[in-house]
Amino acid sequence: MKATTEDLSDIFTKEGIQKLTKGQLLRFEYEGSMNEFIITRLNRKSGIVMGREVHTHEPKEVVVDTEDVNE
Repeated sequence: MKATTEDLSDIFTKEGIQKLTKGQLLRFEYEGSMNEFIITRLNRKSGIVMGREVHTHEPKEVVVDTEDVNE
């Protein structure tokens, strides 16, 4: 299933948009849950910020199996 892109433009000021970069991870806490987006499209001149929702994990939530890693 492909993640949909959402328009995030209305949550940033013009000055805030100038500080963003394409590919940047954005994390917002809303009503007790974390919402995360990767910026997929950014147009500073017109003030457009588009992002797709992602889910990251804390290091303590991940188990790394180094058996398959080429050394």
